[in-house]
Amino acid sequence: MTAAHFIDYLNPLTYMSHTQYMSLWRALFEALLQGFWAKLFASSALFLAFFIGVYRQRIVAGVLLFFVSVAIAYGGCILKFVLGL
Repeated sequence: MTAAHFIDYLNPLTYMSHTQYMSLWRALFEALLQGFWAKLFASSALFLAFFIGVYRQRIVAGVLLFFVSVAIAYGGCILKFVLGL
């Protein structure tokens, strides 16, 4: 298997249309970035950011998890604003 064939295999647009692909990601983000799951994921990422950053002394991983928690916490509002939902 060549590298180009493997990249084509990973391309989801070979399996579905562009509109199906965009609606899949839109539904996924709407489900994860709103309500209970958003609060759970954001709280978990914030806890892990402080735990890994302070207790384990891994600053880069802590900062990345902090940004993940901010993206989850504010992602739903930003997505609604951008998409006009």
